[in-house]
Amino acid sequence: MYYRSMRAPRVLSYLLAAALLTAAFYALLLAYADYLFHTGTPENIRRAAELVPSHPIYALRSGNPEGALQLNPYLSEAWIDLALAAEQSQQFGEAERLFLKAAEMDRMFAPRWALANFYFRRQSSEPFWRWLRLAAERSYGDRTALFRLAWRFTADSTLILTRAIPPQPEILSLYIEFLRSEEKWEAAAEAAGALSPLIPPTGPQLIALAEALLQAGKGAAALRVWNLWDSQRQLDPVSARSLTNAAFATEPIHKGFDWRFPWRNGVSHHWSPQTHEVRITLDGRQPEHTELLEQFLPVVPAAQYQFTFQYRLERISAKAGLLWKWSCLDGTALGEAPLRPDPTPRLQQSAGLAVPPDCSIIRLTFLYHRQPGTVRPEGVIVFVPPFALLRSR
Repeated sequence: MYYRSMRAPRVLSYLLAAALLTAAFYALLLAYADYLFHTGTPENIRRAAELVPSHPIYALRSGNPEGALQLNPYLSEAWIDLALAAEQSQQFGEAERLFLKAAEMDRMFAPRWALANFYFRRQSSEPFWRWLRLAAERSYGDRTALFRLAWRFTADSTLILTRAIPPQPEILSLYIEFLRSEEKWEAAAEAAGALSPLIPPTGPQLIALAEALLQAGKGAAALRVWNLWDSQRQLDPVSARSLTNAAFATEPIHKGFDWRFPWRNGVSHHWSPQTHEVRITLDGRQPEHTELLEQFLPVVPAAQYQFTFQYRLERISAKAGLLWKWSCLDGTALGEAPLRPDPTPRLQQSAGLAVPPDCSIIRLTFLYHRQPGTVRPEGVIVFVPPFALLRSR
């Protein structure tokens, strides 16, 4: 009896040890197969599939999509592989069926993207737009390939925007960035119109685009985007609303159509939230020719304007080479008006601006230009609001 009672635990321990050894063996086998698979060589991938025949991905990567589907019928990659093989054999009906099967099994991005590309290759318009839009709705990360495929299919920006781009802030913002990188400026402004109702007012995406459009010389598109960005203070030169922040009521943002304080060595700017004055200080180290204040303004072509401003000078003479200058957006010079010396503490001055027929945006710049025989001045120019730009005819 004692011998039998000792024998049972020993048998159980043997069985447990055998089970542990078997588990360890299979763990090592799986680890080895995984190592072979991730080497990426065709021979090692086939060997991994032989070692672990129950793994559908190993079967697929070893060139056996049918076997992979027997193991996992929901594996969309295998359906796509079969579809591509059928398409290559010019069995287009069968290829379409298999692509659609992949999308039925898996409603994520990859099958939809595969279908969009299939219909792109077949130049089938309606199903192409349908599946490209569905792919976009499940897309993530970099969408450049998706946007580029749409533009390869057509150059109609309105069609792309309405059929391919979901009304989602993230995707629209990325689409605008793509259009900027491709210098498709009008399309970017059009996309901004779709984005503006979906984001908070004064969103950074719109002001960045307005700035990019200005720098690219696309003034009309920049104005449209600016008015989307700042809907409370829309610019309209026909209604005599050309100046932004004419009273310096808010701190300039230095972008778009607001005032800009160009950074220059020896020059500093200060905006006062109490008096709304702008102080420009020159310390004598400023360049001999340098911009000090600037704004882009929409205007009516072939119109005449009167630009009025108030200023005072502290420890600096108007003869030092301080002047306003204006030009078209393309850089064509239109005129200038030097500051007039005056003994009063504050001087109001006006300058006439004549706009040529082919100019709808002007660049108004206040600058320092050292006069011959003078030294670079030290002192302060104070601009006192409000500024005014009135159309005279």
